[in-house]
Amino acid sequence: MNIGVAGANASDGGASKNRDRPPACVRLDDNKPPEHPPTPRAAGLTTLEQAYHCIFDNSYSGPILDSRTLLVGAFGAFTKELRRRGSDRANAVLPALTGQRSRDWRAFAGRYQEILDTLADDAELRQALFTASVRGMVAALHDDHAAVGTLFAPPGGSEASFGFGFRTFPVGGHNPTTTEGVTEPVYLDDVTPGTPAALAGLRPGDLVVAVDGVPAFSNGVLNGGIFALLYPLRTQTDPVRLTVRRPADGGTRTVEMTPARLGPGGGPAPGGGPAPGGDPAPGGGPAPGGGPAPGGGPGPGGGPEATLLPGGIVKVRMAGFSPGIAGRVLQAIADFRRAGSVNGVIFDLRGNHGGDPAEVGTLLGAFVHGKVWGHSCDVKDHCKPIHRTDDTVPLLNLPLVTLTDGQTVSAGDAFASAVKDFGIGTLVGDRTGGMASGDAHGYLLDDNNTVIGMPSTHILGGNREIISGIGVPVDHRIPTTPEDISTGRDPATDKAVELLTH
Repeated sequence: MNIGVAGANASDGGASKNRDRPPACVRLDDNKPPEHPPTPRAAGLTTLEQAYHCIFDNSYSGPILDSRTLLVGAFGAFTKELRRRGSDRANAVLPALTGQRSRDWRAFAGRYQEILDTLADDAELRQALFTASVRGMVAALHDDHAAVGTLFAPPGGSEASFGFGFRTFPVGGHNPTTTEGVTEPVYLDDVTPGTPAALAGLRPGDLVVAVDGVPAFSNGVLNGGIFALLYPLRTQTDPVRLTVRRPADGGTRTVEMTPARLGPGGGPAPGGGPAPGGDPAPGGGPAPGGGPAPGGGPGPGGGPEATLLPGGIVKVRMAGFSPGIAGRVLQAIADFRRAGSVNGVIFDLRGNHGGDPAEVGTLLGAFVHGKVWGHSCDVKDHCKPIHRTDDTVPLLNLPLVTLTDGQTVSAGDAFASAVKDFGIGTLVGDRTGGMASGDAHGYLLDDNNTVIGMPSTHILGGNREIISGIGVPVDHRIPTTPEDISTGRDPATDKAVELLTH
């Protein structure tokens, strides 16, 4: 492991950058967890200060970051957690900040400690307040590859779940965190067999009408609070009533479900324990090596799923760019070619949650050579090329259509961008999700458990365009609707076949 190097305190008003600072956070090996992980210990105010400096020292925006951005985010999350636990305090007010890092920290820490001193000596409460504060800091970065995780799995095993995912319009993630710009409907986009949702008879495409009697929309505005009920806490066991409308038959039904802890593939975890291998990093922490946020990997059944469509069109669905997937995709195409004529390729990246950039380079190398498809840039726009096509891969010399949607993110964003930049195919479906800031590294705090994952640079596309927060627009916009899912239609694939056969 390497010790993170302290960055310059650009806004410290001349104060010594190392005065009274805790030790620097420790950068974890991007490729493997520690062979001898340390024993976790309670996180205190010193650990929170370490997180504060760790972000300045190592995050993409650290060199120009205003201390007020982090501390307002931390204090806001801290007070929300106090309120959630019925422990709000009259003195829970953040003093005025100046933008000077050391001075602002002292003001924040003094008030934080004053509030802690009025609370019961409850270790679980203090840990929850610490975790909320760190997450508030990281959320304030507005960096889609920055996250907070843990080196060790929390007590209680895997998260409770109903076994379904959601989409919104415009298409958001499986776990929407904002109601801004969302229009009706909210609908189920997947239901895992054997889970509470599947056993209750729910199906992909079902429209969410209400949760525990609370309508999903009021006067066209999403009631974001419904997601707190649909994404239960780890220990939650209360049943939830979900009312849905099924487009396939127009019927409305209300089901009652109790969340369960799920194991590999979505089934209940034996004994309620954690799912072996179910996390991208130990304890669900940020994925090393620039991977997606926790839970972003393709997981069991993530592909590739290759089928031969009429007209000699090979369609390959990839839920993620997992290690080795490019070789399996190219082998599947070669197998179809040996068996008969192949006239075109469809890559279905809808819902692709990203993964290994090397796999992107390998697949791109089957369609074009000699291209740089990713540039690594710091916050001052000093850039260098880091991702290239794998020119050892033989060219397929086949036309390509790539299907994307708002859940095509990270490495999926990057692949779609390269297809457009290099003119190697056509994009069909909907704009990608734009979660592509890039290559995060994990940093361990001195509680020996909390890991902050964040990029030190951001990735730009082949033409040095910004993808993060924007996404990649398609050539033919054919978004998947709940009616399509419910009735088994796929107009985007139909359009792709049309493009490749005419």
